[in-house]
Amino acid sequence: MLAAVASGTLLGFNALPFDAAPDAQTRLAYVSGFKALRFDVVLDEGVPVVEWAAESEDDLDRYEVEVSAELGARIRVIEVQPLGAQHPYVFRDDDLYKGADVVQYTLYAVLDDGARQLVGSKQIAYTPTAVRRTWGSIKAMFQSDEDLSQILRTQSLHARRMARRLIMSPERVQRMLVRLSCEIVERNRGASNLELVGIRPCGSAVATAIAREMGVLEGRTLEVSDLDVSTYRDDRDPGEEIADASRMVREIADRDVILVDDVLFTGRTARAALDALLHYGRPRSVQMVVLVDRGHREYPIQPDYTGLFLQTKHRERVDVDMNDGFTIHVVE
Repeated sequence: MLAAVASGTLLGFNALPFDAAPDAQTRLAYVSGFKALRFDVVLDEGVPVVEWAAESEDDLDRYEVEVSAELGARIRVIEVQPLGAQHPYVFRDDDLYKGADVVQYTLYAVLDDGARQLVGSKQIAYTPTAVRRTWGSIKAMFQSDEDLSQILRTQSLHARRMARRLIMSPERVQRMLVRLSCEIVERNRGASNLELVGIRPCGSAVATAIAREMGVLEGRTLEVSDLDVSTYRDDRDPGEEIADASRMVREIADRDVILVDDVLFTGRTARAALDALLHYGRPRSVQMVVLVDRGHREYPIQPDYTGLFLQTKHRERVDVDMNDGFTIHVVE
């Protein structure tokens, strides 16, 4: 049973107090109207990453990720707001500098009535790199010295201003593209009525990669249209003349359009894309696919297929690089 749990298989049993050996257990539970789908903790380049998803988030107010040391001392609690069932959540613990050799991550579902229910828990053996261990020691040593702490914070901010952090390697992104392609084909019962449209420039590259994987599943070649949304953006200068660089391979009227982009942020680009699509016909439906959903929405837009949900700060930038396969970085 433990192997099944560790691989993320959905199990329906009540979560019990966690007291197993490190790297041994992950437990999932059904809680009220909330139903867990998967939960896991992995190490990505030495950094703990908590991943989970829920089949249902009824009655859910928020998630809480509790980080604790080997002897049960709680280090901190991180709150995560729910974004809907089936969303893949990812919490990357870049602030874990030092501590016990074994760290435990526990996921709680906090319901609307205030009840706090255990969803999953897992221990990992964690050995920070020398750089992270030294920086953690410096922070702890001088945390009571206001002047020196201010100097350290200033230097840290300057050093991190353009810090570039790898989130997903080409191999992981490729697996994600395969999964997205399978989900699209399964939900639409094939690809016979689908039109893949990528939002220029980056969305077109992602759409081409997805079309290639869908073509393997369907046994045929799928074409991709390129959609230029520049003339439909709400932040452009009305007096500026912009040439439309869209390239549509066929009419989209009465077709199911799969609209593809690399990163979903405020939703303003997606809103412009919907306006641009209608210029080429009235589709039967529009479904949106994004590699990364980073939150901070300003328009009521949600993707139908998400590769990765990534908690970010508003000032950060998410880069999808396309040299030698896709890689995903966060730039501060």
